[in-house]
Amino acid sequence: MSSARPSIRSQVVPAVVAYLHAHGADATALLRRFQLPEGMERLRDLEVPIAVVHELPLAAAELLGDPFLGLHVADWLPRGTYGLMEFLMRSARDVREAAVRLTRYHGLFNDVAVLALEERRHEMVLVHRIPGEPGCAGRHGNELVLAMMVRVLRESLERPAWSPSRAAFAHAAPPDPAPLVRWFGTERIDFALGHNELAVTLDDLALPLQSADSALQAVLDEQARQLVASRTEGDAFWTRLREHLRTALRDGSPRLEAAAEALGTSPRTLQRRLEEKATSFQDLVDDIRRDLACMYLEGGTLSPLEVAFLLGYSDRRAFLRAFKRWTGRTPGEFRDRSRSQGG
Repeated sequence: MSSARPSIRSQVVPAVVAYLHAHGADATALLRRFQLPEGMERLRDLEVPIAVVHELPLAAAELLGDPFLGLHVADWLPRGTYGLMEFLMRSARDVREAAVRLTRYHGLFNDVAVLALEERRHEMVLVHRIPGEPGCAGRHGNELVLAMMVRVLRESLERPAWSPSRAAFAHAAPPDPAPLVRWFGTERIDFALGHNELAVTLDDLALPLQSADSALQAVLDEQARQLVASRTEGDAFWTRLREHLRTALRDGSPRLEAAAEALGTSPRTLQRRLEEKATSFQDLVDDIRRDLACMYLEGGTLSPLEVAFLLGYSDRRAFLRAFKRWTGRTPGEFRDRSRSQGG
């Protein structure tokens, strides 16, 4: 089945492959399986299909027998791996300024994922999402991204025991979340949110960073502003289309005409763009239904009938046939396998 799912500039994929090499694992078969070039682990980021961001770390975790690969990669990565973005955080005056700079310039390095700050009553929340992708960056990618943010703050504060007030992940909970509780230093961890969150108390926002460097920050800010000025705006068409379809499923099967109207284009133009991507409207709807079905079933709280309803199926049997076609398994078999693999 062809797909119009967008590609993404991923830092996770090169980092995971570099980790494999550093730990003596032969990544040749993985590179071949995911059609990645030799030497790509030396890159800071690489544009790949989002499916690769989800699936390669899972395959790497299985290869190493490491169910918490994302945490371990975040611990292992050399200082400075994330370049300008990382040092914009490290040179900031305090935690608040580091978070503000991270969200302000994040789009320079990833124009698909969204990073936003939301100030709530007792905390500031850093929200990380990929529109149209309920699994966000996949389990190991999600854990790596949040763990890396916490690691940079701990090092910059020179407080190894510092912890966020809570964390939340897009993916379903692993069978034993204890390693995440220990690493993040909080038992307030939620799962299956459809996006990631890292919350900091308002008091902690004022904590001064010991790595603060106003002169360096001025230079880095200028570099970032120049990049903003020269950056051409990416085409977010497919991202917006997937997000519309994901929402429209709640009311039944999405319609091409309604999707075109939501995107401010004509049905004929939308059909032409789908053909240019060698896909169809129905294939795209099926892609989204498959991803959502897998996420809901991995979450473990919804019955197949409830999942069918959420995906816009009026007939449970039609959903069961579609799920078997997508995965080769019944929903029950899929859920049992997910639990036995332990994430």
